[in-house]
Amino acid sequence: MRALILALATTLAAQEPPIQPSPKDTATLAPIDTQLAPGVRHRRFTESGGPWTVNVLAVDLRQCGCTFAVERAAGQYRGLERTTALSARVTARGTTVLGAVNADFFDLRGETGVTENSSIGNGFVWRALRGSDSPFGTSQAPRTQFAIDEAGRPRMDRFALEGELGIDGIFYPVGAVNGSAPWGTAAIYTSAFGTSIAENDTAGATVVPLERWQRGALGEYTARIATVAGSAAQTPIPADGAVIVVRGALAHTFATLRRGRTVTVSLRFVPGDVRLRELTGGWLRLIKNGVAVGATSDSVEGTPPAFSAARHPRTGVGFSRDSSTILLVTVDGRRKSSVGMSLAEFAALFERLGASEAMNLDGGGSTAMVVGGTLVNLPSDATERAVGNALLVVKRR
Repeated sequence: MRALILALATTLAAQEPPIQPSPKDTATLAPIDTQLAPGVRHRRFTESGGPWTVNVLAVDLRQCGCTFAVERAAGQYRGLERTTALSARVTARGTTVLGAVNADFFDLRGETGVTENSSIGNGFVWRALRGSDSPFGTSQAPRTQFAIDEAGRPRMDRFALEGELGIDGIFYPVGAVNGSAPWGTAAIYTSAFGTSIAENDTAGATVVPLERWQRGALGEYTARIATVAGSAAQTPIPADGAVIVVRGALAHTFATLRRGRTVTVSLRFVPGDVRLRELTGGWLRLIKNGVAVGATSDSVEGTPPAFSAARHPRTGVGFSRDSSTILLVTVDGRRKSSVGMSLAEFAALFERLGASEAMNLDGGGSTAMVVGGTLVNLPSDATERAVGNALLVVKRR
Protein backbone atom coordinates (compact mmCIF):
# COMPACT_ATOMS: atom_id res chain seq x y z
CA MET A 1 0.00 0.00 0.00
CA ARG A 2 2.85 2.38 0.82
CA ALA A 3 4.34 1.77 -2.63
CA LEU A 4 0.95 2.43 -4.23
CA ILE A 5 0.52 5.74 -2.41
CA LEU A 6 4.03 6.84 -3.35
CA ALA A 7 3.37 5.94 -6.98
CA LEU A 8 0.11 7.88 -6.99
CA ALA A 9 1.79 10.86 -5.36
CA THR A 10 4.45 10.82 -8.06
CA THR A 11 1.79 10.66 -10.78
CA LEU A 12 -0.15 13.53 -9.22
CA ALA A 13 2.94 15.68 -9.09
CA ALA A 14 3.54 14.87 -12.76
CA GLN A 15 0.17 16.41 -13.67
CA GLU A 16 1.60 19.85 -13.03
CA PRO A 17 4.18 21.08 -15.57
CA PRO A 18 7.63 21.21 -13.94
CA ILE A 19 8.26 24.66 -12.51
CA GLN A 20 11.56 25.69 -10.97
CA PRO A 21 11.07 29.22 -9.62
CA SER A 22 14.20 31.25 -9.27
CA PRO A 23 15.33 32.15 -5.73
CA LYS A 24 15.34 35.73 -7.00
CA ASP A 25 11.62 35.54 -7.73
CA THR A 26 10.55 38.18 -5.22
CA ALA A 27 7.68 39.76 -7.16
CA THR A 28 5.08 41.09 -4.76
CA LEU A 29 1.71 42.77 -5.05
CA ALA A 30 0.62 45.79 -3.05
CA PRO A 31 -1.90 45.27 -0.21
CA ILE A 32 -5.53 45.94 -1.14
CA ASP A 33 -8.69 46.48 0.89
CA THR A 34 -11.48 47.53 -1.45
CA GLN A 35 -15.26 47.57 -1.18
CA LEU A 36 -16.35 46.50 -4.65
CA ALA A 37 -20.08 46.76 -3.97
CA PRO A 38 -22.35 46.66 -0.91
CA GLY A 39 -21.42 43.46 0.87
CA VAL A 40 -18.53 42.57 -1.47
CA ARG A 41 -14.99 43.19 -0.25
CA HIS A 42 -11.63 42.33 -1.81
CA ARG A 43 -8.53 42.14 0.37
CA ARG A 44 -4.96 41.28 -0.52
CA PHE A 45 -2.38 40.93 2.21
CA THR A 46 0.85 39.14 3.10
CA GLU A 47 1.29 36.80 6.05
CA SER A 48 4.83 36.34 7.36
CA GLY A 49 4.46 32.67 8.34
CA GLY A 50 5.24 31.48 4.83
CA PRO A 51 5.58 34.10 3.58
CA TRP A 52 2.17 33.98 1.85
CA THR A 53 0.39 36.41 -0.44
CA VAL A 54 -3.34 35.97 0.10
CA ASN A 55 -6.33 37.28 -1.87
CA VAL A 56 -9.78 37.12 -0.26
CA LEU A 57 -13.10 37.96 -1.87
CA ALA A 58 -15.73 38.12 0.90
CA VAL A 59 -19.36 38.16 -0.25
CA ASP A 60 -22.20 38.95 2.16
CA LEU A 61 -25.30 37.50 0.50
CA ARG A 62 -27.58 39.61 2.73
CA GLN A 63 -26.30 42.87 1.28
CA CYS A 64 -24.88 42.39 -2.19
CA GLY A 65 -27.87 41.29 -4.27
CA CYS A 66 -25.61 38.73 -5.89
CA THR A 67 -25.14 34.99 -6.19
CA PHE A 68 -22.58 32.43 -7.35
CA ALA A 69 -22.41 30.73 -10.73
CA VAL A 70 -20.42 27.79 -12.10
CA GLU A 71 -19.33 28.47 -15.68
CA ARG A 72 -17.79 25.94 -18.06
CA ALA A 73 -14.81 26.95 -20.19
CA ALA A 74 -16.10 28.17 -23.56
CA GLY A 75 -19.60 27.23 -22.37
CA GLN A 76 -19.04 23.64 -23.53
CA TYR A 77 -18.46 20.18 -22.08
CA ARG A 78 -14.89 20.22 -23.38
CA GLY A 79 -12.68 23.25 -23.51
CA LEU A 80 -10.05 25.29 -21.75
CA GLU A 81 -10.26 29.00 -21.00
CA ARG A 82 -8.39 31.40 -18.76
CA THR A 83 -10.38 32.62 -15.78
CA THR A 84 -9.95 36.21 -16.98
CA ALA A 85 -11.27 35.34 -20.45
CA LEU A 86 -14.14 33.32 -19.01
CA SER A 87 -15.12 36.25 -16.77
CA ALA A 88 -14.96 38.64 -19.75
CA ARG A 89 -17.11 36.31 -21.88
CA VAL A 90 -19.83 36.11 -19.23
CA THR A 91 -19.68 39.89 -18.80
CA ALA A 92 -20.09 40.36 -22.57
CA ARG A 93 -23.40 38.53 -22.53
CA GLY A 94 -24.81 41.07 -20.07
CA THR A 95 -24.03 39.62 -16.63
CA THR A 96 -22.22 41.73 -14.04
CA VAL A 97 -19.29 39.65 -12.78
CA LEU A 98 -17.83 40.97 -9.53
CA GLY A 99 -15.17 38.30 -9.16
CA ALA A 100 -14.13 34.79 -10.12
CA VAL A 101 -11.72 32.00 -9.21
CA ASN A 102 -10.70 28.82 -10.99
CA ALA A 103 -12.75 25.89 -9.71
CA ASP A 104 -12.58 22.12 -10.23
CA PHE A 105 -9.70 19.84 -11.15
CA PHE A 106 -9.77 18.96 -14.84
CA ASP A 107 -8.10 16.92 -17.55
CA LEU A 108 -4.89 18.91 -17.96
CA ARG A 109 -2.66 16.40 -19.71
CA GLY A 110 -5.31 15.41 -22.26
CA GLU A 111 -6.16 19.09 -22.71
CA THR A 112 -9.90 18.39 -22.84
CA GLY A 113 -10.75 20.53 -19.83
CA VAL A 114 -13.30 17.94 -18.65
CA THR A 115 -13.75 18.30 -14.89
CA GLU A 116 -13.05 15.39 -12.57
CA ASN A 117 -16.27 15.75 -10.59
CA SER A 118 -19.95 16.45 -11.09
CA SER A 119 -20.82 19.85 -12.51
CA ILE A 120 -24.02 21.92 -12.66
CA GLY A 121 -24.33 25.48 -13.97
CA ASN A 122 -27.57 27.49 -13.65
CA GLY A 123 -29.46 24.23 -13.12
CA PHE A 124 -27.96 22.64 -16.23
CA VAL A 125 -26.28 19.29 -15.57
CA TRP A 126 -22.98 19.02 -17.44
CA ARG A 127 -22.05 15.78 -15.74
CA ALA A 128 -23.22 13.80 -12.72
CA LEU A 129 -21.13 11.03 -11.14
CA ARG A 130 -21.37 8.62 -8.25
CA GLY A 131 -17.82 9.55 -7.28
CA SER A 132 -14.79 11.12 -8.90
CA ASP A 133 -13.30 9.80 -12.12
CA SER A 134 -9.92 11.36 -11.36
CA PRO A 135 -6.90 9.15 -12.20
CA PHE A 136 -5.19 10.55 -9.10
CA GLY A 137 -5.78 9.62 -5.50
CA THR A 138 -6.30 6.38 -3.66
CA SER A 139 -10.10 6.32 -3.89
CA GLN A 140 -12.85 6.94 -6.46
CA ALA A 141 -15.30 7.82 -3.70
CA PRO A 142 -17.19 11.14 -3.91
CA ARG A 143 -15.09 14.19 -3.15
CA THR A 144 -16.24 17.26 -1.30
CA GLN A 145 -18.10 19.69 -3.56
CA PHE A 146 -19.48 23.22 -3.28
CA ALA A 147 -23.06 23.91 -4.29
CA ILE A 148 -25.69 26.63 -4.38
CA ASP A 149 -29.23 25.32 -3.93
CA GLU A 150 -32.36 26.71 -5.58
CA ALA A 151 -32.93 29.01 -2.60
CA GLY A 152 -29.50 30.56 -3.11
CA ARG A 153 -27.93 28.98 -0.02
CA PRO A 154 -24.37 27.59 -0.08
CA ARG A 155 -23.90 23.89 0.63
CA MET A 156 -20.85 21.68 1.01
CA ASP A 157 -20.90 17.91 1.00
CA ARG A 158 -19.67 14.79 -0.79
CA PHE A 159 -22.52 14.85 -3.29
CA ALA A 160 -23.10 11.70 -5.36
CA LEU A 161 -25.47 10.82 -8.17
CA GLU A 162 -28.26 8.43 -7.30
CA GLY A 163 -30.49 7.32 -10.15
CA GLU A 164 -32.53 4.58 -11.79
CA LEU A 165 -34.04 3.74 -15.14
CA GLY A 166 -37.43 2.08 -14.89
CA ILE A 167 -38.78 -0.25 -17.58
CA ASP A 168 -42.06 -2.13 -16.98
CA GLY A 169 -41.72 -1.61 -13.23
CA ILE A 170 -38.18 -2.98 -13.07
CA PHE A 171 -35.49 -0.46 -12.09
CA TYR A 172 -31.85 -0.44 -13.20
CA PRO A 173 -29.12 1.69 -11.56
CA VAL A 174 -27.65 4.74 -13.29
CA GLY A 175 -23.95 5.24 -12.60
CA ALA A 176 -23.21 8.46 -14.46
CA VAL A 177 -24.51 11.23 -16.69
CA ASN A 178 -21.90 12.24 -19.29
CA GLY A 179 -19.19 10.13 -17.72
CA SER A 180 -17.99 6.56 -17.33
CA ALA A 181 -20.31 4.48 -15.17
CA PRO A 182 -19.31 1.69 -12.77
CA TRP A 183 -19.68 -1.83 -14.19
CA GLY A 184 -23.25 -3.07 -13.94
CA THR A 185 -24.79 0.40 -14.07
CA ALA A 186 -26.05 2.52 -16.96
CA ALA A 187 -24.31 5.63 -18.27
CA ILE A 188 -26.44 8.33 -19.88
CA TYR A 189 -24.90 10.66 -22.47
CA THR A 190 -26.82 13.82 -23.34
CA SER A 191 -26.27 16.31 -26.15
CA ALA A 192 -24.36 18.44 -23.64
CA PHE A 193 -21.62 15.81 -24.02
CA GLY A 194 -21.42 16.22 -27.80
CA THR A 195 -22.94 14.91 -31.00
CA SER A 196 -21.92 11.27 -30.52
CA ILE A 197 -20.32 8.86 -28.07
CA ALA A 198 -17.50 8.03 -30.48
CA GLU A 199 -14.99 9.29 -27.92
CA ASN A 200 -15.90 6.47 -25.53
CA ASP A 201 -15.01 2.81 -25.60
CA THR A 202 -18.35 1.11 -26.25
CA ALA A 203 -16.96 -2.40 -26.87
CA GLY A 204 -19.25 -5.00 -25.40
CA ALA A 205 -21.91 -2.40 -24.59
CA THR A 206 -25.51 -1.99 -25.69
CA VAL A 207 -26.28 1.53 -26.86
CA VAL A 208 -29.90 2.74 -26.65
CA PRO A 209 -30.89 6.16 -28.05
CA LEU A 210 -33.68 8.01 -26.22
CA GLU A 211 -36.09 10.69 -27.41
CA ARG A 212 -37.69 13.50 -25.38
CA TRP A 213 -34.87 13.78 -22.89
CA GLN A 214 -34.64 16.81 -20.59
CA ARG A 215 -30.90 17.03 -21.04
CA GLY A 216 -30.17 19.62 -18.38
CA ALA A 217 -32.44 18.38 -15.66
CA LEU A 218 -32.43 16.13 -12.64
CA GLY A 219 -35.65 14.80 -11.22
CA GLU A 220 -38.24 12.32 -12.40
CA TYR A 221 -39.74 12.15 -15.89
CA THR A 222 -40.13 9.82 -18.84
CA ALA A 223 -38.30 9.33 -22.12
CA ARG A 224 -38.95 7.07 -25.12
CA ILE A 225 -36.63 4.61 -26.82
CA ALA A 226 -35.83 5.77 -30.34
CA THR A 227 -34.13 2.60 -31.60
CA VAL A 228 -31.60 0.03 -30.44
CA ALA A 229 -28.17 0.54 -32.02
CA GLY A 230 -26.34 -2.48 -30.60
CA SER A 231 -22.69 -1.72 -29.90
CA ALA A 232 -22.07 0.90 -32.59
CA ALA A 233 -19.48 3.33 -31.27
CA GLN A 234 -20.56 6.09 -33.66
CA THR A 235 -24.13 6.27 -32.35
CA PRO A 236 -25.23 9.93 -32.59
CA ILE A 237 -26.78 11.66 -29.59
CA PRO A 238 -30.13 13.22 -30.59
CA ALA A 239 -30.25 16.99 -30.04
CA ASP A 240 -33.40 16.56 -27.95
CA GLY A 241 -32.50 13.14 -26.63
CA ALA A 242 -29.85 11.02 -24.98
CA VAL A 243 -28.03 7.71 -25.30
CA ILE A 244 -27.92 4.94 -22.70
CA VAL A 245 -24.74 2.82 -22.59
CA VAL A 246 -24.85 -0.40 -20.57
CA ARG A 247 -22.28 -3.16 -20.09
CA GLY A 248 -22.21 -6.50 -18.33
CA ALA A 249 -25.42 -8.36 -17.52
CA LEU A 250 -27.52 -5.27 -18.26
CA ALA A 251 -26.31 -5.16 -21.87
CA HIS A 252 -28.37 -8.22 -22.85
CA THR A 253 -31.48 -6.87 -21.10
CA PHE A 254 -31.35 -3.54 -22.89
CA ALA A 255 -30.53 -5.14 -26.24
CA THR A 256 -34.04 -6.62 -26.33
CA LEU A 257 -35.81 -3.26 -26.04
CA ARG A 258 -37.66 -1.90 -29.02
CA ARG A 259 -38.56 1.51 -30.40
CA GLY A 260 -41.36 3.34 -28.61
CA ARG A 261 -40.90 1.72 -25.20
CA THR A 262 -41.20 4.18 -22.34
CA VAL A 263 -38.33 4.60 -19.89
CA THR A 264 -38.89 6.19 -16.49
CA VAL A 265 -35.95 8.30 -15.39
CA SER A 266 -35.11 9.27 -11.78
CA LEU A 267 -31.95 11.27 -11.09
CA ARG A 268 -30.91 13.14 -7.93
CA PHE A 269 -27.91 14.04 -5.80
CA VAL A 270 -27.47 12.66 -2.31
CA PRO A 271 -27.19 13.51 0.51
CA GLY A 272 -29.96 16.06 0.83
CA ASP A 273 -33.45 16.55 -0.49
CA VAL A 274 -33.00 19.86 -2.31
CA ARG A 275 -32.26 20.69 -5.92
CA LEU A 276 -28.84 22.13 -6.66
CA ARG A 277 -28.59 25.11 -9.02
CA GLU A 278 -24.78 25.28 -9.09
CA LEU A 279 -22.25 22.56 -8.30
CA THR A 280 -18.49 22.28 -8.66
CA GLY A 281 -15.99 19.84 -7.23
CA GLY A 282 -12.60 20.11 -5.59
CA TRP A 283 -10.34 18.04 -3.39
CA LEU A 284 -10.64 17.97 -0.24
CA ARG A 285 -12.59 19.29 2.81
CA LEU A 286 -10.67 21.83 4.88
CA ILE A 287 -13.22 22.78 7.58
CA LYS A 288 -16.33 20.84 8.57
CA ASN A 289 -18.82 22.13 11.16
CA GLY A 290 -16.28 24.66 12.39
CA VAL A 291 -13.47 22.11 12.85
CA ALA A 292 -10.34 22.17 10.68
CA VAL A 293 -9.94 18.77 9.01
CA GLY A 294 -7.38 19.62 6.31
CA ALA A 295 -4.67 17.66 8.08
CA THR A 296 -6.77 14.49 8.43
CA SER A 297 -8.86 14.30 5.25
CA ASP A 298 -6.29 12.22 3.36
CA SER A 299 -7.79 8.91 4.42
CA VAL A 300 -11.37 10.10 3.81
CA GLU A 301 -10.91 11.44 0.28
CA GLY A 302 -7.83 9.50 -0.78
CA THR A 303 -5.32 12.34 -1.04
CA PRO A 304 -1.61 11.53 -1.62
CA PRO A 305 0.78 13.28 0.81
CA ALA A 306 2.59 15.00 -2.09
CA PHE A 307 -0.61 16.92 -2.67
CA SER A 308 -1.82 17.62 0.86
CA ALA A 309 1.32 18.04 2.95
CA ALA A 310 3.45 19.91 0.40
CA ARG A 311 3.15 23.64 -0.10
CA HIS A 312 1.44 24.61 -3.36
CA PRO A 313 -0.50 27.59 -4.72
CA ARG A 314 -4.07 27.14 -3.48
CA THR A 315 -7.62 28.16 -4.36
CA GLY A 316 -10.53 27.53 -1.99
CA VAL A 317 -14.09 28.40 -1.05
CA GLY A 318 -15.76 28.58 2.34
CA PHE A 319 -18.68 30.14 4.15
CA SER A 320 -19.72 31.33 7.59
CA ARG A 321 -21.71 29.34 10.14
CA ASP A 322 -24.94 31.15 9.25
CA SER A 323 -24.22 30.69 5.49
CA SER A 324 -24.53 34.42 4.92
CA THR A 325 -20.92 35.15 3.94
CA ILE A 326 -19.03 33.21 1.28
CA LEU A 327 -15.25 33.44 0.98
CA LEU A 328 -13.18 32.89 -2.16
CA VAL A 329 -9.49 32.62 -1.29
CA THR A 330 -6.25 32.22 -3.24
CA VAL A 331 -2.69 31.83 -1.98
CA ASP A 332 0.20 32.36 -4.39
CA GLY A 333 3.04 29.86 -4.36
CA ARG A 334 6.28 28.54 -5.88
CA ARG A 335 8.01 31.89 -5.50
CA LYS A 336 10.22 33.39 -2.82
CA SER A 337 7.70 36.07 -1.96
CA SER A 338 4.91 33.51 -1.43
CA VAL A 339 5.73 29.84 -0.98
CA GLY A 340 2.25 28.29 -1.07
CA MET A 341 0.42 26.36 1.66
CA SER A 342 -0.16 22.81 2.75
CA LEU A 343 -3.81 21.87 3.15
CA ALA A 344 -3.48 22.07 6.93
CA GLU A 345 -2.11 25.61 6.60
CA PHE A 346 -4.87 26.48 4.14
CA ALA A 347 -7.50 25.21 6.60
CA ALA A 348 -5.96 27.34 9.35
CA LEU A 349 -6.18 30.39 7.07
CA PHE A 350 -9.90 29.80 6.49
CA GLU A 351 -10.34 29.48 10.26
CA ARG A 352 -8.71 32.86 10.77
CA LEU A 353 -11.01 34.31 8.12
CA GLY A 354 -14.08 33.08 10.02
CA ALA A 355 -15.17 30.15 7.86
CA SER A 356 -17.22 27.35 9.39
CA GLU A 357 -17.12 25.26 6.21
CA ALA A 358 -14.33 25.29 3.61
CA MET A 359 -12.85 23.17 0.85
CA ASN A 360 -9.87 23.18 -1.48
CA LEU A 361 -10.38 23.75 -5.21
CA ASP A 362 -7.85 23.17 -7.98
CA GLY A 363 -4.56 24.93 -7.31
CA GLY A 364 -0.98 24.90 -8.52
CA GLY A 365 -0.59 26.68 -11.83
CA SER A 366 -4.39 26.91 -12.12
CA THR A 367 -4.77 29.24 -9.13
CA ALA A 368 -6.29 32.52 -10.29
CA MET A 369 -8.53 35.22 -8.86
CA VAL A 370 -10.19 37.82 -11.08
CA VAL A 371 -11.75 40.97 -9.62
CA GLY A 372 -13.47 43.50 -11.84
CA GLY A 373 -12.07 41.72 -14.91
CA THR A 374 -8.46 41.95 -13.67
CA LEU A 375 -6.22 39.14 -12.47
CA VAL A 376 -5.26 40.10 -8.91
CA ASN A 377 -2.86 37.29 -7.94
CA LEU A 378 0.47 36.07 -9.35
CA PRO A 379 0.06 32.63 -10.97
CA SER A 380 2.98 30.24 -10.61
CA ASP A 381 2.98 29.49 -14.36
CA ALA A 382 4.71 31.94 -16.66
CA THR A 383 1.25 33.09 -17.80
CA GLU A 384 -2.27 32.52 -16.55
CA ARG A 385 -3.32 28.92 -17.18
CA ALA A 386 -6.46 27.97 -19.11
CA VAL A 387 -8.78 25.89 -16.90
CA GLY A 388 -11.90 23.74 -17.21
CA ASN A 389 -14.39 25.84 -15.23
CA ALA A 390 -14.65 28.73 -12.81
CA LEU A 391 -16.74 29.90 -9.86
CA LEU A 392 -18.14 33.41 -10.37
CA VAL A 393 -19.71 36.06 -8.14
CA VAL A 394 -22.46 37.67 -10.24
CA LYS A 395 -25.13 40.27 -9.66
CA ARG A 396 -28.68 38.93 -9.62
CA ARG A 397 -30.77 40.07 -12.56
